[in-house]
Amino acid sequence: MHPKTRKILYNLRLKRMFSGVFVKVNEGLIQMLQKVEPYVTYGNWGNMALYA
Repeated sequence: MHPKTRKILYNLRLKRMFSGVFVKVNEGLIQMLQKVEPYVTYGNWGNMALYA
């Protein structure tokens, strides 16, 4: 894995496999997610997603 990709994942607090985080969306975050897209899954969530 490229060192810049690893640093972006670290900045997103994704330090281990199968971990997840909730973050507030802004333009910089979207750009970071696009760079690490092959390694992560992301999307919007609704209130019912937490209770399923």
